[in-house]
Amino acid sequence: MMKKSIRAILSLVLVLVLGATMLVACNKDKGEETPETHTYSQTWSYDSSEHWHQCTLDGHTDVADKAAHVWDEGTVTTKATFTSDGEKTYTCTVCEKTKTETVTMEYIDVNFVKSDAEVQTKVRFTVAEAGTYYFRYEVQDCGFANGYYWINMNKVDGTLQQTDTNHAQAKIYDANKQLVKEGLQTQAAGQFMAVSDEDAQTRKGLMDNGVKYLEMPFVTPGEYEMIVTHFAGNNFTALDYSNGTFSKTNVTLWDNTYKYYSITLTDDILHGDINYGQNLQLDASPATGLTWQFVDADGNPVEKKDGDTDTYYSTPAAGTYYIVIYSATKQTGVTVSASLC
Repeated sequence: MMKKSIRAILSLVLVLVLGATMLVACNKDKGEETPETHTYSQTWSYDSSEHWHQCTLDGHTDVADKAAHVWDEGTVTTKATFTSDGEKTYTCTVCEKTKTETVTMEYIDVNFVKSDAEVQTKVRFTVAEAGTYYFRYEVQDCGFANGYYWINMNKVDGTLQQTDTNHAQAKIYDANKQLVKEGLQTQAAGQFMAVSDEDAQTRKGLMDNGVKYLEMPFVTPGEYEMIVTHFAGNNFTALDYSNGTFSKTNVTLWDNTYKYYSITLTDDILHGDINYGQNLQLDASPATGLTWQFVDADGNPVEKKDGDTDTYYSTPAAGTYYIVIYSATKQTGVTVSASLC
């Protein structure tokens, strides 16, 4: 009887020992670590934030070396353009997991605010390598008829050459990144570029309030300075009024340029004792090779009289209007007129 009891006790002990051994050796989904009984994959497993080595035993959830990703400085894999975003790729230096982020075009900001006097704003920047650079500035309280501005690009050390930048391929865009003007005129050795002597719609795009973008190709690396100079007031010449006709005599029209004139139609002129007519005719004499634009105070074209010539309009409502004349060749002694008829 005693021997049977001893054998029973020993059997129970053996069962308990074997059970404990199996628990230690398996550790299946128990959350207890027994490294000496596990083998781990040499390949990293990962999610968006961490990496680890996974236990290779079937059905095991144990992991080792779990840690957060260590991202490198990233590489631009798709370069941003003026009209579309780019992409930058980062790689974990431990497990080689990658992630991407959107990158946008980098702009050099130039603060530009109109005042009652001339305003000149400067920004210095480095051209590290030849290529296209973008500048962002803002026009405030300017509008079609009020003032104008110039853009000047110089080298800080004063050694700017004509070949350092490519003005012919420079472009100005509006806030919606729609092209307004292509090519900037070189005014002198200092690379002074006017952006005011334009047709009505281009001038409107340049002068309307809001953000503008300048795209400028640089050929020579170096330290540069961009200057935006605003001149208050307008550069429109008022036509003199007399007896239903607005006119200016002895005018010089320069070749390949625009000239701006303003007329003010009052209620007295349009509806006074003398009725001069319900149409407005534009004229310049003696002159040929001219292109006319008749626009309102915001620079929007006034519709021509149905079925008539480019210089004949139904009389608009009272207000200030502008006549923009483009001359292909230089002409002197010209009389510019707008007549009610």
